[in-house]
Amino acid sequence: MKKVFIVLAMIFVGFHCVSAQNGDEQDPQAVTWNLVTVPETDATAIAADANWMKDSKSRYCYTPALNNESAVAARKELAITSGLRFTVLANAEGNLRLGGTTAALWLGDQCKLIIPGCVKGKWIKVEYMTSKSTATRTPTATNLVETLPATTGKTHVTALAEIAADGDVEITVPGGLYFYNLAVGDKLALDNTGGSTTSPDNPDNP
Repeated sequence: MKKVFIVLAMIFVGFHCVSAQNGDEQDPQAVTWNLVTVPETDATAIAADANWMKDSKSRYCYTPALNNESAVAARKELAITSGLRFTVLANAEGNLRLGGTTAALWLGDQCKLIIPGCVKGKWIKVEYMTSKSTATRTPTATNLVETLPATTGKTHVTALAEIAADGDVEITVPGGLYFYNLAVGDKLALDNTGGSTTSPDNPDNP
């Protein structure tokens, strides 16, 4: 009986420590995306893919269109955005940009960040900022109980919002936004904090 208990305890501990979607979260009730740092495996795949280019800020820029699709390089889904989908227009300078000196996921005007397969009653937590220091912009979202607040060009906003129904959550970008972190899970697992912090170092991209 004692051996059975030990085995079951080991199984429970192993399950509890399973990491989330991209390995940044240890709570099985939350899935997180750190959008600040591009993993080396992604950088290698991007370098081998002609659909990506680098800009003057050393960001990786995806130039084709996406229609509710994953971000890929060398035919593989990127680890940094694994599980997310995007809708973007084709652009020679890229409407989806990663890394570089801005250290964020940047999406251009009217692009969509899509969190598929969400569950009613769970919450999202998203940190973002306007990508132009002189602009105030408000993202719009579907399938959330709360609206996402506006962000100025000097303010990181961390927003918490409850998922209204089973299905996708779509965040539509006005003008251009930087996204830094994203999480989905139980409200308590997301540590129940929101608000904004001043960020005087905005890279000021249009």
